[in-house]
Amino acid sequence: MSIEDLTTSISYDCDGLTVDFLIPFEYVDETDVKVEREDSQGLTETLNPATEYVVSGNEVTTVATYDTGDTLTIYRETAKTQTAELIENGEISSAVLEATFDKGIMIDQEGSTEAALTLRVPRSDGSIPELPGDTRRAEKILSFDADGDPVTTLPITLQGEKGDTGATGAPGADGADGADGADGEGVPIGGTAEQVLSKIDGTDFNTEWTDTKGGGYDWATRTANYTAVENSGVLADSSGGAFTVTLPITPESGTKVMISDGANPPYWNTNNITVARNGETIEGQSVDYTLDVDRGWAEFVYDGTTWQVRSSFLPEPPLLTDVGITIGMVFPYTVATAPIGYLTCDGQAVSRTTYGDLFTVIGTDYGVGDGSTTFNVPDYRGVFLRGAGEHATMVKADGTPFDGGTVGDENEDKGHGHIHQNGQIGGSIQTNWMNSQQFGVNAITPVGNGYIPSSGMSANLGNRVAKSSEARNDGTNGVPRTGDETSPANIAVTWIIRSLNTSVTTETVTSAVVADLTVTNGLTVPIMHIQHQTPSGTAGGTFTAGAWQTRPLTTALTNTVSGASLGSNQITLPAGTYKIDAYSVAHRVDYHKALLYDITNSANLIIGSSEYAASTNVGQSSSRVVGIFTLTGTTILEIRHRCSTTNATYGLGGTPNYGVNEVHADVFIEKVG
Repeated sequence: MSIEDLTTSISYDCDGLTVDFLIPFEYVDETDVKVEREDSQGLTETLNPATEYVVSGNEVTTVATYDTGDTLTIYRETAKTQTAELIENGEISSAVLEATFDKGIMIDQEGSTEAALTLRVPRSDGSIPELPGDTRRAEKILSFDADGDPVTTLPITLQGEKGDTGATGAPGADGADGADGADGEGVPIGGTAEQVLSKIDGTDFNTEWTDTKGGGYDWATRTANYTAVENSGVLADSSGGAFTVTLPITPESGTKVMISDGANPPYWNTNNITVARNGETIEGQSVDYTLDVDRGWAEFVYDGTTWQVRSSFLPEPPLLTDVGITIGMVFPYTVATAPIGYLTCDGQAVSRTTYGDLFTVIGTDYGVGDGSTTFNVPDYRGVFLRGAGEHATMVKADGTPFDGGTVGDENEDKGHGHIHQNGQIGGSIQTNWMNSQQFGVNAITPVGNGYIPSSGMSANLGNRVAKSSEARNDGTNGVPRTGDETSPANIAVTWIIRSLNTSVTTETVTSAVVADLTVTNGLTVPIMHIQHQTPSGTAGGTFTAGAWQTRPLTTALTNTVSGASLGSNQITLPAGTYKIDAYSVAHRVDYHKALLYDITNSANLIIGSSEYAASTNVGQSSSRVVGIFTLTGTTILEIRHRCSTTNATYGLGGTPNYGVNEVHADVFIEKVG
C-alpha cells in the first residue's frame, strides 16, 4: 500500500446515538487500532477490543453508545515487531518488502505523534540536562534554575494534617422572625381543571391559566345536524342522508373543529356534508362550505378574523400507495370514475406531456391522438381482454395453437367455422309434418349436392335440406338465450390504466396529479416541484467539507403556487403554511446532512436526516428534509447541505448515464394553509 497521509488518530464527539466511526488511516492489523474514551469530566479510559468495540475495514463499531460530551479517540499503535524472514540468496517478494516498509513508516509516524505530546524545548536551546533522579524528585516540585535547567525544590508552603473535630457547642437562642420576602416569580395561583398555563407576553414568568385551544379533539360520530363546540372531532356518517355541521358561534382565536368522513363505506360523494359558518366567514368568504369527496377530511381553525381550512381537504386516493404498480398496468375497477393516478380505458386522447410516463410505455399503439400533442389510451369498453401471442400447449380443433395476436390487436366477434349435418330426408314427407317439427317449406335451402328423394311429396324438393328458424328447448337444458352476440355470463367493470407515478413514498408526483386533486368550491392544492438536474452522464458537482453549501436547484417541473418562483438555486414563497418533502444526494463524502434555510430571516426551518456515504467506497445516500413550516411574508429559501469529506465533481451526485437527465435533488412543496 502507499501511505501518503500522516494521520495516525482521529477524535469524534459522541451524541448518545452513533456507534459507527470512520478510520481515516491505514493499519497493518486490526489489533493495532486502539480506542480511548474521555468523558465530560476529563477522565480517560482505553476501551477493551474484546468486549467494547469491533474493528472492520475502515470502521470502528462500539458495543455501547456514549453520552453527549464524551469524546472517542481512535488511534494506531503498530506492534514494534519484525515478522518478515528473508532467506540468504533466496527470492525476495515485493509484497513482503512493501509490507515491511509500510510497517516501519507507520511506526515512525506514531513515534512522531508521541514525541509531539511531550515537553520540548526550542531547537535553538540545543539540549538540557536530564531530570534529577527519583530520590531527589520525591515530594518535590520540578522547576528550572537561572540557566533554564531542571531542578527540584520544596513547595513554598506545606499544609499540616487536619486535626480532630472539636466537641459540638450548645444551641444558640432563637433569632427574631425575618421580614416577609417579596412575591416570587412562578406559577400563578388559581386555575380550574383541564386549564393550561400560557404566556401573556414575552416577559419571563408572566403567565396565566387559560382554557385549552389546540389540544386533542373530542371525537364522536354524528349522523344528523350538529352544532360543533370548541375542539370537536366530528366523524360525519352521511350514509343515512346529507346533513349540516354548524361551526361554533363567536369563536375565540385558535378554536379548532375537525370533520372526517365517518361512514364505511364512505358516503360524502353521495350525501354531502354542509359546514355552516354560523355568522363568521370561511377563508374570508360569506359562503358555507361543502364536503363532497369520499374519505375526505377538513380541519377548520379560527384565526380571530375568519375560519381557515388549515389542512387540505382531499380524498384518500384508492390504489395510491400500492407497491409494485407500474405505469401502463391495467385493472378492473368497481366504479365508473378512475381514481387519482389512473385513466379510464375508454380510448380518450390525453396530453403526451402531462402523461409523459404513460406515453413512453404505450406510445401510439392505441391511437395517435391529434398526431403531435396527444395520444390515445386503450378502449376496453364492451369487449373482453385476451392474452397476446400463441399458447405453448393448447391447440384449436384444426391443430394450430390458440393465438391472441400481438398486444393491441382488435378482433371482431366470430364463431368457429362449421356446418350442420342432419342426414338426408327420405320417404314420404308431408308439409304438415314439417310444420309440426318447426320446419317450413320456405325455410328449406339448397345444400351442395345432397340427395333428397321426392317420393310421396307434392313437389320435387330437389337437392335441399330443412333448417330450423329458431332455437328450441331440447327438453333437458332449458330454453336457450339468444341475442345479437355470443358471450359468456359477465359483469361489467371499468378498466383503468396506471397513468402517473402518484405514490409519494416511492415515486415522483407530477403536475397531472394536481389536475385530479380538485376539492370543493373549485379550489386546488397548490404545489411546487423542483429538481437539481444535469444532462445524462454529468455529475452533480463538487461537495466541499466544513461549511453549509447551497444545493443547486435547476428545474421547476411544476409550480401552481401563486407568487412562488425559482431562481439562482433559491425558492421564493409567499406567506402561508407549507409542507415539504425533499431529498438531497451526496456521493463519497462520509457524514452529511441537509436542511431548509430561510435566507430572508437567517433561520433554519427544517433539519434533514443525518446520513453517511463512505468516502473509501462507492457510497451514495440522500438526506431527507420533511416537515411543515409557516411563513408570515414573502420569503426566500434554499436547500443547504454539509459534509465531512470533500469530493470533487461527484460529491453532489453520481452519474448512472442511462441516456436521461440525472436527478441529484428533489423538492416537493405543498401549500396547505
